[in-house]
Amino acid sequence: MRERLPAICFGIILLANITLGCLTISQKMHLWNKLDGTYECVTPSELTRIPGFKFTYQKQDSCKLFPKETVSIGLNIFYLYWYSAFGDTADAVLNNLNNLIIEWKVQRLDFKNGYRLDGTYVAEGKAVGLAFGKGLIQVHVEEDAHIEETSFVHELVHVSINAATGQNHGDPDHEGEKYKGWTWRHTQLIMEINDALKAIMEVKHGAQDQEEIHSY
Repeated sequence: MRERLPAICFGIILLANITLGCLTISQKMHLWNKLDGTYECVTPSELTRIPGFKFTYQKQDSCKLFPKETVSIGLNIFYLYWYSAFGDTADAVLNNLNNLIIEWKVQRLDFKNGYRLDGTYVAEGKAVGLAFGKGLIQVHVEEDAHIEETSFVHELVHVSINAATGQNHGDPDHEGEKYKGWTWRHTQLIMEINDALKAIMEVKHGAQDQEEIHSY
């Protein structure tokens, strides 16, 4: 049954997110948090809350990057697919998604001692995303990029592995052999989630365009 969750729930979440703006998929998360000023990005680099998640915030280099509703949809879809693939003992991943800071960066991120997806070591360079422990991710955003085109889901996998395994790392070498946690299934899951997000956002934006047309 767990493996069928995406197929069963995808249409429901798609319709609900388009119609209502933000739906969460767990009774442990509020369906809608009380919307107040803490949800609106007014000044770049200030923390703003993500609706539907208790203590999850985002910080943007520019308030024009991703609306709070888009990020909330991304987190919900991520958890749906994660749970279908791996389960979630003691709600460790869900609780972690409720205690997360997401930083969106317009510049690529400097790093040292990193790894490629195949586990190849890289002494230093520029990254499109980084995960710090299990409570902070930084994601580079190209101009006009959509959320599924960023490393957002990739970084969520890192922090979720950290939360799920209790190893105090999110498997930095990915499919390499030095650290444990990341498998080919995690890599595949990223592609599946990004495909789902692309489909949802296309329909959502299409519905918004129709509303704008009818408003004239």
